[in-house]
Amino acid sequence: MLRHQSHRLHTLLVILDVGLSGVLFLLLVSSHELSGIPTATRWAASPGLLATALMACLAWPLSLQQLGLYDSQRTVGLDETFSRLLGASLISTLLVTATAF
Repeated sequence: MLRHQSHRLHTLLVILDVGLSGVLFLLLVSSHELSGIPTATRWAASPGLLATALMACLAWPLSLQQLGLYDSQRTVGLDETFSRLLGASLISTLLVTATAF
């Protein structure tokens, strides 16, 4: 049964990843203590901040997809899985940094 639903489950997983990233960003921006953005200008953020937020929401799931980390990891060794995760982290960090600056 799961084999027939794998594409739907995969799509749902990617949507959840992107959605949770967006919700986390909104929570961080809405907290003055965490964001450091004054209350009066918090939601009139610059386009650069919004572009960085969009890249942050999309970079992680897309890099996980490209490195095959959404696939089954049962037959992959721990060192290979860790190196893929490290690569996904580096790709995401570089994309967000390039967008921010």
